[in-house]
Amino acid sequence: MPPHASARQAACRPCNRAAPKHDAARVRVLLLLVAWLPCWATDPILRARLHAEARNGARVIPYTSSTRLDVWDALAVLDSIPGNTNQMRLIYGRASLPTATFGAATGWNREHLWPNSYGLDDIEPSFPDLHHPRACDANVNSARGNKWYDLSSPAEGGVRVPAHPEAPECTADANSWEPPAHQRGDIARAVFFMAVRYEGDAPNEPDLELVEDVSQISATTTRMGRLSTLLHWNREDPP
Repeated sequence: MPPHASARQAACRPCNRAAPKHDAARVRVLLLLVAWLPCWATDPILRARLHAEARNGARVIPYTSSTRLDVWDALAVLDSIPGNTNQMRLIYGRASLPTATFGAATGWNREHLWPNSYGLDDIEPSFPDLHHPRACDANVNSARGNKWYDLSSPAEGGVRVPAHPEAPECTADANSWEPPAHQRGDIARAVFFMAVRYEGDAPNEPDLELVEDVSQISATTTRMGRLSTLLHWNREDPP
């Protein structure tokens, strides 16, 4: 186990897991996002209210720390198999790995659903925000890299089915990553939260945006996509 087993106090991300009481504000935000999608994308008043609610009482924990509760510790609880904290559930694949293999080359590490290179840049509070890191097989994490989310298309070239041997339900093309059907809704809602939470209106906070035009996505922007695909995933895979 990571050094701080008290990670049960950590904030929960948007999926079917119980949230601590102090995280009730973020749970309300996520419920509102689900209820009003895609209205938040076009209604500036609603989006501003959701943004304010998301920021209210937000708790920042370090990405890595030897002395404090950090993201490793939180994921060791949040992504563990229910009733068995010695095994981790992994994003993108059905396989599990021992919790003690965190950080190992053949173990699990921290996958950022919103890629770090698209505006997070290792900076708090967005980089360690627990609404989007997930436990992931280290090799699968490397295979996804910073591909945006979309349906895999032969027109993009480089199609891989599966995307990786350890993620048999994922596919990929040269630019995008298509996760398993049963995980798509949670992934979509996680990146929706990030786009609403981070508006660039506070120090060290990027202005994250989900876009339809994926040509806008690069390591020099704060854009992520594809918006229409994520909206569809939210509808087809509800909470």
